[in-house]
Amino acid sequence: MELEYIVKKDEDDIKRILIEELKISKYQIKRIDEKDILVNNKNQRTYQKVHKGDLITINLNYYEDNSNIVPNPDIKFEILYEDDWMLIVNKPKFIPVHPTMGHYEDSLSNGIKYYYDKIGLNKKIRPVNRLDRNTTGIVIFAKSEYIQNNLTKYNKEYLAIVEGKLEGSGIINKGISRKKGSIIERCIDNNGKEAITYYEAIKNYEKIIRNKEIINYKKTFYNEAETNQKNANNNDIIENINEIVNSQEERKINLQEKRKINLQEERNINSQEKRNINLQEEKNITSQEEKDCKKVEYTLVKCILETGRTHQIRVHLASINHPILGDSLYGKESNLIDRQALHAYKISFVHPVTNERIEITADLPDDMKGLLIT
Repeated sequence: MELEYIVKKDEDDIKRILIEELKISKYQIKRIDEKDILVNNKNQRTYQKVHKGDLITINLNYYEDNSNIVPNPDIKFEILYEDDWMLIVNKPKFIPVHPTMGHYEDSLSNGIKYYYDKIGLNKKIRPVNRLDRNTTGIVIFAKSEYIQNNLTKYNKEYLAIVEGKLEGSGIINKGISRKKGSIIERCIDNNGKEAITYYEAIKNYEKIIRNKEIINYKKTFYNEAETNQKNANNNDIIENINEIVNSQEERKINLQEKRKINLQEERNINSQEKRNINLQEEKNITSQEEKDCKKVEYTLVKCILETGRTHQIRVHLASINHPILGDSLYGKESNLIDRQALHAYKISFVHPVTNERIEITADLPDDMKGLLIT
């Protein structure tokens, strides 16, 4: 974990270069051991002068205590990108990024701590960006204080599934502040912090809430029942005819036997009538179930943030009457998904050390993919 810099002018000052050129904070400079500052592979102190063409090397791989985070091997995550300076992962749903009183050992940071221990990295757990507990997607962890301080500009893109049919694109420029009386909920406030969201509707979808397969299964069952009853009726008729024929040929059936047959036939007819009534009632229930089916419309939307306020996308989309599907805080719960359908799917930035442009994407989770199958 080293930074390198070639001196551009004579009689330059090492400390100035560290602060102004390499963007190392004064606090971090104090933590760097003098043996970790090299000029042309020789130890130098920060107050010493350097000359044009000199190579300054700064070793930032100093030890940091991260024992405040409990390691947890059960927290699973997908690694999207990793180098000596940062770790970028795909956060699952229902996991907070930071440990809290209610999630002291089961946050994403607990899983990162276990991973750091596994690879022998003695650095603090530093999330660069954060996501809500029920939001999935990309989270960057800085492996050093230097990255945390210098990776401040990055472009974030989200995919959301919103209620209703949203079309076109637009900009939501509405201030956001904390809702009075709540420590969690945010609201639109003209006097709040500036918040700007760009959105673009990608595709409209619709889905029947009640399971059609169940209804079709019931229809099939009732049709089979009707067929079986018709066959049973035909069999009864054939049996009765055979009985009459046999009776005429043999003329041995006495009156007592005929009364028994008639009594049984009456019982069969009554039983058949009851079955017909029950079948009709079941068919009426099925018809009502079909009437109860509701068509739900929703839209896949891409959102790009210019600012990063708490709950910004959720608050902004709700403000244009298209809350995120399943968002119980700013919309309503949904039986199509058990959380807000929001995923941080892309992030791009210029690497603070290599100056390379990095672009990372994370696939949609299965619960959101399922809603997009037509």
